Amino acid sequence: MLLRIRHETRLKYSVPVSETVFEARMAPLSDEDQTALGYRLRIDPPAPVTAYRDGFGNRVELFNIAIPYQELAIEAISYVRTHRRPGEARLASVPWDAERPVPTEALDYLRASRLVDRSEALEAFVATLPLPGGSLADVVRTLKAAVRDRLTYEKAVTSASTRLSEALALGDRLLLMQEGRIRQAGSPAEVFARPADPALAALLGVENVMKVRVLGREHGLVRVRAGSSELWAPDPGDLGDWAYACIRGEGVGLEADAGSPRSARNRLPARVVALEPRGALARVSLDCGFPLEATATAWACEDLGLAPGGRLVASIKATAIHLVPIG
Repeated sequence: MLLRIRHETRLKYSVPVSETVFEARMAPLSDEDQTALGYRLRIDPPAPVTAYRDGFGNRVELFNIAIPYQELAIEAISYVRTHRRPGEARLASVPWDAERPVPTEALDYLRASRLVDRSEALEAFVATLPLPGGSLADVVRTLKAAVRDRLTYEKAVTSASTRLSEALALGDRLLLMQEGRIRQAGSPAEVFARPADPALAALLGVENVMKVRVLGREHGLVRVRAGSSELWAPDPGDLGDWAYACIRGEGVGLEADAGSPRSARNRLPARVVALEPRGALARVSLDCGFPLEATATAWACEDLGLAPGGRLVASIKATAIHLVPIG
């Protein structure tokens, strides 16, 4: 896997300082699990840098800022290709013993995650697990098998930010009710992907629900007009002249170049209206001839240089658009 890693340290002082000496250890090492391909250090205010290796083989960059300043920014960008040995081979030789110090190889598997939250469903799941024993590889295999038996993956039901308690609480069938009446029933994947009406779509977190005009049909697809743009979507077979189009934010791709071919049927010139960071993700508001909300990673936003007023291409696969009849 090729990784781009950006690390920034920013220091602010209440009064100007000068004659400060810093040592930065930001450059990744090359070893049996990874190869460092590139590295760049940026300092603001700029200063001459002297690089050397410490006793552990780390690259150290020493610099002295002599001029007065109140804010210092240190940015390191690295490119690393990982080629780790298979996890099972590394863990098979590590014994599991809860009474002994945790082996270094086990740290990646025991590190706390904010997505693994305590709940009654988690306690019930843990109660079904056998006591850990054997090697660390045996423990990991047992846990993976238990998770595989307990959870069934269905596309679009969970995301990278779904907490474990939510995943364990999901059932095999989902019912949406309003005023005592069942409005929609089906598997979680079916209900989340194809809400029955705009109100349910909004309830299920669909960011884009818009009224569209049906223009024509071709090869199982429907051509519709949204604002001043046209879209293609699968034909549900029961549409009149008007419909609602439902598009999830994660179904919208963002591209800088309009010239290269893509598999997405719908590729629309767009203008960035607003950008709202949300941790590792960001909500991007677009004008594509109609208002469109997209969800992108913070990394993608940085690589594309997204900012209000910027231009790009929004791509939407036809299968990412769900049409709901009106009337």
